[in-house]
Amino acid sequence: MKLSIIAEGGGMRGAYALGAIDALYSHFGLKRVDYVTGSSSSIGTLSYYTAGQFYPGYYIWTRELPNHKFLSLRNIFTGHPFLNVDYLIDEVFKKHIPLNRNKVKTSKIRFIIPVTNSKTGEVKYFDNMTKYDFFEILRAAMSPPFAYGKTVKIGKDTYFDGRESDPLPIDFPGIKQSKKIIILTKTENELEQIDIAKHLSAIFKWKLERGVYKALQHRQTVYKKRLRQVKKLEVNGDIVIRPSRQMSVFDNRVETLKASINQGYQDTISHKKLSQLMKTLKADKKYKYYFK
Repeated sequence: MKLSIIAEGGGMRGAYALGAIDALYSHFGLKRVDYVTGSSSSIGTLSYYTAGQFYPGYYIWTRELPNHKFLSLRNIFTGHPFLNVDYLIDEVFKKHIPLNRNKVKTSKIRFIIPVTNSKTGEVKYFDNMTKYDFFEILRAAMSPPFAYGKTVKIGKDTYFDGRESDPLPIDFPGIKQSKKIIILTKTENELEQIDIAKHLSAIFKWKLERGVYKALQHRQTVYKKRLRQVKKLEVNGDIVIRPSRQMSVFDNRVETLKASINQGYQDTISHKKLSQLMKTLKADKKYKYYFK
């Protein structure tokens, strides 16, 4: 059996996924899996997990992200994006809490990172063995079209947030056949809310690249399709961890982030099917791989 973690992102909602992964790592002792993937803001958390640096990577959320340099309206008036992914990559990931690129590349975990092609709107998957600059892939994977406002060049093409084309890459070869721990960050009620990005893309269609417009127009349809698949996977025995209350997308106050992290942690340690899976894994011949 292979084991995967799939973590949804979505701005500051990713704090919930962080709490869930912390529970897997520190409460259950799950130090390694076969595959990790996800989207948007959870990609950074999964990078540190893949590198064997979950701590100190954990502290990025409470020490670095509640910073106006990362997320604030004042950024717009100083020539920076509202959601300053450049600050996150160039200052936090490279300097303040350095992500070891070599450890990511040599990790036994296969890390699948979805990004969206700005010309076609189609998903492109990179992994931790890529020949391209890994930090640029992370930059693209966490770059929402309006909050960041730019695309990222990788090779000959430009890309943006993978959440817009594949928010939960559960069909990727290997992951599809694996036992999955799926961490959601949105409640079912949020599906009925107005898709603001879709409406904005219609208004500013003239300004957007064709692939950006296409992805934003279809993202809710893609997301609902993935959630239908997730429900079937849950019935068939895969683990799904989901929040009982709505998480904030842009509230980066430290108390809000800590509350979301704590809820993700508590929801995970109290998950009965997950607890049973952990017991099964500890009796498996791959025990040392997963827990040591």
